[in-house]
Amino acid sequence: MKSCNFLLTTFIPLLWAPAVLAHPVEVLDDLPPPPQRRYQACEPIGTYTTDWFLSTPLPDYHGIFNNTALFYTRGLTSRAISHATAHGLTTIWAVWPCYLYNHLNTTDNPMRCIHNDATKRTMFYENMSRAFAKKANGSVVVMHGADDYDKPPMDGIWGRVELPTMKDGDGVSSVGKIKDDGSEHKVVWRRKSEKVDHIAEEVKQERIEMKKRDVELGAQMACLRASEYDWYDNIDW
Repeated sequence: MKSCNFLLTTFIPLLWAPAVLAHPVEVLDDLPPPPQRRYQACEPIGTYTTDWFLSTPLPDYHGIFNNTALFYTRGLTSRAISHATAHGLTTIWAVWPCYLYNHLNTTDNPMRCIHNDATKRTMFYENMSRAFAKKANGSVVVMHGADDYDKPPMDGIWGRVELPTMKDGDGVSSVGKIKDDGSEHKVVWRRKSEKVDHIAEEVKQERIEMKKRDVELGAQMACLRASEYDWYDNIDW
């Protein structure tokens, strides 16, 4: 009996060994590496001229902005987007493809070298803002913080680029300002020889249609995440 037990305990495990060796357990070293970000070369800032922005808006924004353009000055990205969404207005954040606004400093983001360089970033948004101002028409509104309302900052993109562009053109008839809670609308500039492009009823209908579109598409919120609003406030508005 002892000899039988010896055979069972000694030789049967040896019979299993070839089967185990024939199906080795996969070790971690044989696993494929985790997916890597695909490298994208940086986009050159020279591509993004005012004319380039004028020629590349999203399909819904190819035309002019009849009485719907909303501008703002420093620190008000969140307030401006919320106000625009609630009132059927259009901000700079809704007009162009989302990839253009991507500031993440990762190798798969071709816009990283522009958005993470202060000089290039300023040039980029100056040209985009100039294009936005050229598309504005009729009455426009600019939002200022409560502390800036009486004496708005004029050394940022609003004062250097957007307002002069509209004054030099012939599409904008008046500029009004509001506080960051949407209150106290006041006209601060009016064209002496006001040009009327559409009769009042057409303009009214245009605003109704644009408001309906913005609510349906959520256009104002599409590209920017709320958690990133502070980052975009660093732009020299």
